[in-house]
Amino acid sequence: MFSKLELCKTDQFLGKSRAAREERATERQRECSAITIQALARRYLVRCRISRQIRCEVDQLLSIPVESDVSYVPVLRPAVEVYHVIEKFFMVYKQSEDALRFEYLCRYLMASMNADTTKHMYVSLLVSKELVVSWIAQLKELLWKCCKYFTVLKLECQHDMKMLSALLPLLVTFTSSNGWKIVNSKAGESLKPGVNQLIKNIMGHLTTKGLYSTLQTLLLKGLCKAKPLFKTTTLSAILMIALRPLIASEFCTNLLTLFIVHILSVPALVQHLSTLSPDCLTMLITHRIFSKAISLLCDNQNTKIVFNTLEGNYALCLLANLIQLGGTELEGLIENTSNFMHVATRLLQCCQQYVQNKRSNLTHWHPVLGWFAQKTDQSLHEAMPLVVQQLSELWSLKMIKLLFEPLFLFTGSFDCSLSDGGSLPAASPSKS
Repeated sequence: MFSKLELCKTDQFLGKSRAAREERATERQRECSAITIQALARRYLVRCRISRQIRCEVDQLLSIPVESDVSYVPVLRPAVEVYHVIEKFFMVYKQSEDALRFEYLCRYLMASMNADTTKHMYVSLLVSKELVVSWIAQLKELLWKCCKYFTVLKLECQHDMKMLSALLPLLVTFTSSNGWKIVNSKAGESLKPGVNQLIKNIMGHLTTKGLYSTLQTLLLKGLCKAKPLFKTTTLSAILMIALRPLIASEFCTNLLTLFIVHILSVPALVQHLSTLSPDCLTMLITHRIFSKAISLLCDNQNTKIVFNTLEGNYALCLLANLIQLGGTELEGLIENTSNFMHVATRLLQCCQQYVQNKRSNLTHWHPVLGWFAQKTDQSLHEAMPLVVQQLSELWSLKMIKLLFEPLFLFTGSFDCSLSDGGSLPAASPSKS
């Protein structure tokens, strides 16, 4: 057997071996950690360097003026170069950091649409077999980034309003082929069917991503004020962008529902259109938006879906817009009188679930519905006087005559029967 001394030496040897092994493992771990840290640091530095290079390349392309009030006239470069610069720009793009670059990118692309030579037009890549697929994807991404800015712009700020004036024309231009010189020329007539289908696909992509919700946010920011922040051209552009997918889809149920929920529910929208943009109001009448909306809402299930989305306050705003729009689109109101009364009754019945008999900690005073158990945001509070004005048209003389005309006809025929010698039917004697 081993002696105690030999066992002690063995334990010491094993202990030293274990310590050496653990030290080597720790060293390897430290080395791997150092390599990882160095790799991350180098990657970060390389990304920063590449980002700076790309942004410098974008700045060279755009030639952003130092003074913001100077008219922007860029030096146009071939569309292929522009495409590659934008492709790299979107790799490093950050919404807040690159807002100014994105604004002038929109202005540059709008300028390229009016170029004298085809190779400088951004849409000329449509005929490039190698780049057309990736160009369409880039265009969709570009337009969606425009829409995302609608949710973060502060329209009280002059700079943000200036940026809005760059975003809207781009969306208006690329949701219709009317401004595409390459298509409207004689040589481009053969491209029109394909371009129109492309534009429908682009609008479908935007609506799927959330176009209507971003437009609603923009309208609420600009119109729900004591004094609207939009000018005629701005409001017209927004409504045009909202209507185009609807018209292109031939007023399909899904898009019409989105339009009703997000656009027609904006407080006093029709009132603002009547004062700021009568042409857009005429467009709503031409496309019979009132009749189509009433037809959709006649279905109780559709009404329930719309109301559950809007809840009380904005459902009331929807009703107010429908009342004023119906008073303007008289032909549609006459054709859909009973349906309109049904829809109005259903919406008011839905609002009634928020109405309380008395004041409590959960209610506040609503100028139309009384004690109301739903919060009213500040923007809606500022717009409420116009909403009340719209609702008051419901009991105007013109509206009463239209809605109760069958009652007047019945009364007239009843009076005529009496004047011809008729008499009221005698009451049958009651049986005791």
